[in-house]
Amino acid sequence: MVGVPFDTALITSIAMWKSPYMLLRGWKRLLEDLIGRKGPFLETECVPFAALAIILWPLAVVGAVLAATLCSPFLALYSGVVVHQVRAHDALISLSICASFSRFH
Repeated sequence: MVGVPFDTALITSIAMWKSPYMLLRGWKRLLEDLIGRKGPFLETECVPFAALAIILWPLAVVGAVLAATLCSPFLALYSGVVVHQVRAHDALISLSICASFSRFH
């Protein structure tokens, strides 16, 4: 339970740290698809949709950051369960090793 607040803060901070990069890379990719001769915006009728996608891309980035923030406590709880299972498994292995050594001594 100690790691849950730390993991939650870490996942949220990574999402916020990566958001400018995601914004710029998305705009770059959308502009390349709009200007280039391949991609989803090849047809003339798709150009307005391309402009709309470029304009609305920041909303997608904000949505991704919000989704990461909302999901981070659940991911942190899941990581705590995994760590608990691994430690319990290691403890069982340690007990079985100690029991096998005690038979020989």
